[in-house]
Amino acid sequence: MTSIEIQPWDGVEAIETEATAADGRWLSLYAAPLPACPWGRWAWTVDTQAGAGDHELRPVAMGIEYSPETARAAAEAAARHWLQPRPRLEAVA
Repeated sequence: MTSIEIQPWDGVEAIETEATAADGRWLSLYAAPLPACPWGRWAWTVDTQAGAGDHELRPVAMGIEYSPETARAAAEAAARHWLQPRPRLEAVA
C-alpha cells in the first residue's frame, strides 16, 4: 500500500489542498459552496495535471455534498482511491 499524505485544507470561502503519494504522484483537491443553493450544498473536485496542458488541470473525480465537512471527506476519499497503485496488466503472446 502506498503512503498518501493530504495537506491541511486552506481557504476561506473555497478551500483547497493537495494529496501526494509516496512515489511523487499528486492530485489537487478543491471544494466550494454552490452559489445560491438553498440547501447550502458544496461541490468538490479532484484534479490531476497528467494528460492536461502545462498550466491546466484535468478532473478525475467530482461530486456534490451537503456540508463542507462531507465535501472534504469525499474529496479525500476520492484522492486516496486515485493515488493507490494499480496492478499493471501485460499481454502475453
